[in-house]
Amino acid sequence: MAIRRYCGQKVGWFSEAHEECIASARQGCEQVASALVTTIADRLIPSTKHPAEDTWAAEFTKQMWSETKSQLDQLATGHRIPASDMRDALRKGWSTGAEQVATAEPIDPDRLAMLNYFYRAMGFSDQDMKMLKEIDYGGMLLTTQNIYFGGDHTTF
Repeated sequence: MAIRRYCGQKVGWFSEAHEECIASARQGCEQVASALVTTIADRLIPSTKHPAEDTWAAEFTKQMWSETKSQLDQLATGHRIPASDMRDALRKGWSTGAEQVATAEPIDPDRLAMLNYFYRAMGFSDQDMKMLKEIDYGGMLLTTQNIYFGGDHTTF
């Protein structure tokens, strides 16, 4: 006998999942995405002071992810969010947060790098990243800033 996707109970004759379990998982996914948007916007929109090292962005975003991950894991456990739905919620939260960062002000290469590193810290690959419209959008904003506002042309 098969197991229900959300609650782990055995599947009945006429149902694959409880409506309450589906609703709870959806609500949890929305909370995960919202929490991620808030984290990204709160931590990446304000200017960040950083050392003049090549590794600072990766270290900053790894710390940012480690601080956020436990909260998101609690939401996933509490709402019994399946792994595939959790991955979609993370992608949606990052996407919305990245859009807020990209449109808050002209984006600089450091901020774009932090978005990329944060996406990787969440467990997504470069291949996953290539499918996102936000990466193209961020590249376009960076290029526009450099052309129209006299930025460093070597960064694009």
